[in-house]
Amino acid sequence: EFAYHNSYCNHDSDLISANVNNEKYVLNPSHNYLGLKQKNVQLYNFISKPGIELFSFGNKKIMRIEHTNFHTKYPINIDILVLSKKCTIRSEWLTQNLKPASIILDSSIPFWQIDKIKQALSNLQIPLFIVGEMGAYISNVK
Repeated sequence: EFAYHNSYCNHDSDLISANVNNEKYVLNPSHNYLGLKQKNVQLYNFISKPGIELFSFGNKKIMRIEHTNFHTKYPINIDILVLSKKCTIRSEWLTQNLKPASIILDSSIPFWQIDKIKQALSNLQIPLFIVGEMGAYISNVK
């Protein structure tokens, strides 16, 4: 018996509808090949400001940031912090504003910047996942 797993996709629907072939020739065949059932799940408690997204999915609190041009009154507990685009980060800023359980550097982080981020966060002992080096990040969100 073939076991199906679910996939959850938070893609830009305008991008998909702009090119119908994206869904027909990329998304659908990859889901079939991997044995995935597509779930259209509404992300809840979604907050978005330019360059900052905060949402919960399953039992995980996830934050994606493109910059550090914000401050919080108290550090926010985050399960997964995703650094995106050309986001640079200092350990002092991070400890004052966020408490991530793990950090992901997505594939939009330039390779030349990865070592700087590794060095800046090395003393914090937070697990770091680098998509450009390690491939796709896969997590169980039950």
